[in-house]
Amino acid sequence: MSRVSDGQVIYRSPAATELLGTAKSSFSHFAQAEDRADFVTALLPDARVDNMRVIGVRANGEHFPADLSARLIDYRGDDVIVSNIEDLTKELAIQAELDRQKDQLFQAEKLSALGEMLAGIAHELNNPLSIIAGNAEILHEELENSPQERRIDKLSQAAQRCIRIVRSFLSLAREEPLDLKSVQISDLVANAVDAVKPDADKAKVSLNVKNTEPCQSILADDVQLTQVIINLLTNGVHAIQDSGVGSSVSIDWTCSGSELIIRVADNGPGISNDIKGRIFDPLFTTKQVGKGTGVGLAYCHRIVTAHNGKIWLEPGNTPGATITCSVPLVEDDQREILPK
Repeated sequence: MSRVSDGQVIYRSPAATELLGTAKSSFSHFAQAEDRADFVTALLPDARVDNMRVIGVRANGEHFPADLSARLIDYRGDDVIVSNIEDLTKELAIQAELDRQKDQLFQAEKLSALGEMLAGIAHELNNPLSIIAGNAEILHEELENSPQERRIDKLSQAAQRCIRIVRSFLSLAREEPLDLKSVQISDLVANAVDAVKPDADKAKVSLNVKNTEPCQSILADDVQLTQVIINLLTNGVHAIQDSGVGSSVSIDWTCSGSELIIRVADNGPGISNDIKGRIFDPLFTTKQVGKGTGVGLAYCHRIVTAHNGKIWLEPGNTPGATITCSVPLVEDDQREILPK
């Protein structure tokens, strides 16, 4: 209970004291002065407020999200506010976790449905594309050094591109079982960098491995997780190459609790705010028509999730983009039973 005029606290329950402390004025319960002004403004017309969201101040000075309800009464000739405040910290944390899990489930359902469709399309296209590519090679041999050779080359290149797209669809659609073993992240990164370096050198983009220190082994399918790292490095190289902004892509890792955190960062053009929420969607791509299928990051998401890990775009306004993923470290009681 507090007076409207000066905010003086008349009565405070033990629970309120535990949450808010023993300040003499209710003004100190609001993190922002305008919140109290809005609260009183909403209260006066009807002498009541229900479920108003404000930022409160704990007894130790920490801010917290709160739900505020109140009634205006006459108490011994004074206008007095009788209010109830609820700490929403845990409730909002639970809601955020539920939203995250719903989003993951929705993403998994989309990938599953899309995978079935892509598998069907890929299988239907595979045979005719193989025939086109094969005959293009035969024609190239038969018509070598002829006026038609250039056209045959274009035909062969287009067919090979279609075949690569079909294979990328199949890789996303296939639910390949993980061959889990104890592996070192440094080995996976070295293999990935070797695979990407020719394209990076051609684009004049430097690849930097910032962490060379040994780390605890991880529980992973080395082939599939290496492909994830290759995709992330390649995306950074292509972003710099296509935009002409930036010059380097880096990768580093740290052990944190029971997880290994891997970060791939570039100093390229970055990712605009309006598409940040879509980058892991299947078939979504920012690349020009004919240069991307939108499968890469969706594939990375599926593989990392299959490893009981997470992958996300780091927030922030720093130059470029940073993709982070986490995978479990090998527990001590697993070391003796896992294949090397």
